[in-house]
Order: sequence, then structure tokens, then C-alpha cells
Amino acid sequence: MTIKLSIAREPYWIDLPLDVRFKVRPCTTPIIECAMNKSVRVIGDIEKGISDIEMVGHDADSLRESIVDRDYRSGIMQFSYAHALAMAAVMEWDGAGVETETGEVAPITSTLMRDVMLHPAIARTFVAEYIKPVTAIEAEGNGLRPARNGTSGTGRNTAKRAAKTASRARKAAK
Repeated sequence: MTIKLSIAREPYWIDLPLDVRFKVRPCTTPIIECAMNKSVRVIGDIEKGISDIEMVGHDADSLRESIVDRDYRSGIMQFSYAHALAMAAVMEWDGAGVETETGEVAPITSTLMRDVMLHPAIARTFVAEYIKPVTAIEAEGNGLRPARNGTSGTGRNTAKRAAKTASRARKAAK
């Protein structure tokens, strides 16, 4: 038996730009929260001089100077989130974009995932597609199916009925 808020339980593939695709675990709270916490921790570690700095592909000194800019800091957090989400969710990857020079699919490592996620088109598409099943349920009104009249969710009406008035066209015709 499933409920309206059930999330897929089986892994699935996400096609990404630049000839990359990921086989991912279903999107769940632990995976999303892990990625969110990691992205916050990365910023704190950078400020303290602790090394997650290699993950974002910069040298420590320039990165510590750059994160004082709110927009750059936000970019590092978004990148860290995409990277952490991918590391928690991706089970396999495929495509020419993740092949070695010999044509073999490279193993999934934090460093190689960083290299893939440094491509903005891949990072943005991955995050959007991966969380899409969860956001779709939220958008549908907490798992409620559409009402017969086409509204997005069924529920109790909270507005009073409008009073009926004669149309202006009828008044003018009299």
C-alpha cells in the first residue's frame, strides 16, 4: 500500500548536459539534509582555514578572501550543495563526459564529481531534476489529486458565494 505522499523507492537515471547521466537513489529528506548541512559546513571550514577548500577547486587564501562577497559565498554554497547532493545520491554515472582517456567510465570519486559539478549546466540541471519529484508533490497541494474542476487540490471552500446580480447587458436591454 502507498500513500499520496509516497516517493519513488527505486533508483532512476537523470540525463544531464554535456553527455553525462547519473543513476540516483530516490530523493529523500536524509539526502537533502545531508547536502544542505555539508554546504553550510564547507563555508565555515573555509573561514576557519580547514580544508574542504580543495573540493571547490581554489587555493585556500584566495577563497577565504573571496567568500566575504555575499554573492560569491552564495555561489560556493550552491556548488557545495550540488556536489554533496550528487555524492549522496549518485550510484552510477555514464556518458562520454565521465569517460577516461581510454574510454572507460571513470569511478565516482569526490574529486571527479567536483570536476563534473564545476560545469554550471550540469550542476543546475542535476539539482533541479533530482529534487523534481519532491517539489512536484509539494506543488500539487500536499499530495492531493486535482479536483474535477481542474484546480490543483481539493479542499474546503473558504470564500462565501458571490451575490447574483443582473448583468449590465440585461439592464441596458430593458
